[in-house]
Amino acid sequence: MLQRTRRALDWRARRLTAGMRSLPLFIVIGGQRCGTTSLFDYLSTHPGVRPAFRKEIHYFDIHFDRGESWYRSHFALTHSIKPGVTTGDATPNYLVYPTAPERARAIAPNAKLVVLLRDPVERTHSSWRLNRRQGWENRPFDQAIDEEFSQMESATTAVEPPPTDREGIRREKLRYAYLLKSQYAEHVERWLSFYPRDQLLVLQSEHLFSNPEKPLNQLTEFLEIGKGDPNAFPRVNETAADDISEASKRRLGEHLQPHNERLEELLGMEFDWA
Repeated sequence: MLQRTRRALDWRARRLTAGMRSLPLFIVIGGQRCGTTSLFDYLSTHPGVRPAFRKEIHYFDIHFDRGESWYRSHFALTHSIKPGVTTGDATPNYLVYPTAPERARAIAPNAKLVVLLRDPVERTHSSWRLNRRQGWENRPFDQAIDEEFSQMESATTAVEPPPTDREGIRREKLRYAYLLKSQYAEHVERWLSFYPRDQLLVLQSEHLFSNPEKPLNQLTEFLEIGKGDPNAFPRVNETAADDISEASKRRLGEHLQPHNERLEELLGMEFDWA
């Protein structure tokens, strides 16, 4: 109760001082189920980061109508942002949300973008598993994927409803677009149509979790903050796709392979997904 009261008072103070607060200097844009919670927790404890009021602000997808002042309220006071110090947003839905890149570019054109990407087959299954755990999904995995395969055209266009439709329709369709969210190339390409390549850092999730020192050094160098302690990297929500049938793995792998190849070409990187 006391903690809740303190946060409510903090938020009230932030709203009153919104005009004196920074916009994000970095944005962790995704992907979902790829380790962004662990990354946000790590950055929140780094001495060179002034953490946002919360993870997953969802400004560029859900809360855009609340306005820039509301968004600024989440970040540090501008006078506290000095060389070697930064502040940012971490909302993994931004990667796949169609209008997020244009909205972000309009108010934070110089923000550095960070993307975590996980083996897309495992990410697909993890996304379904999360929906099951939260009570949003009652279909078996193979059925959900079969239906998305059979309706791939409508699943792709479902995230781009007519202008008269509410944003909520788009968000609801995206919740069940398991495969679409794992077709990384098209989402990264959309962001790169609004931001230059040198403002985008892409890290492979498996490397971050297996041997975090190198990717974390890449991250802190990219954000221009001092090196952190790789031993302090937390493993939050870490899961393994241990119950996908071999047939489903092959099917998903075959479907996603050309998307992976396009991603490597687009970024000039190699990913060691089987």
